[in-house]
Order: sequence, then structure tokens, then C-alpha cells
Amino acid sequence: MPKKRILIVDDEESIQTVVQFGIQMMVDWEVLVASSGMQGIKTACDQKPDAILLDVMMLIWMGLLPLKLFKPIRKLLKFL
Repeated sequence: MPKKRILIVDDEESIQTVVQFGIQMMVDWEVLVASSGMQGIKTACDQKPDAILLDVMMLIWMGLLPLKLFKPIRKLLKFL
């Protein structure tokens, strides 16, 4: 059975590192990381993660804008 994947979308490297470490310690999931909303959308489309953890307080591309842009591709992603 393939590993589940989670995409972390956050513009702060320290948060990415702590969350990635925590997830890897608790569950055996592959962790994908994106540093911006645009990169998150591209990664989600390319990699089709099982879950997305999205920072809604990002300075560039406030977190809710990428969430709105994820909606048109939700059938592709199968979880929004």
C-alpha cells in the first residue's frame, strides 16, 4: 500500500520544519512542502496529496485565496 502524502503550505521555513518533523514522528506519511500559495496549488495538482495543511495567514497570497483557487480543482484532488 503506497504511503499517504500531506502537503504543507506555509511561508515560514521554521513552521514547515516543525510541522514536517511532527507529522513524520506521528505517522508514516510522505510530507510535501510548498512556500507559497501558488507553489502549493502547483504541487497539489502535480502530486495529488491525500491532505493539505494550509497556512491562512501567509503574507504573500493570503491563505484563503489559494483555498478558493483549490475549489475548481477539487474533483482532481478528491478531498476539498
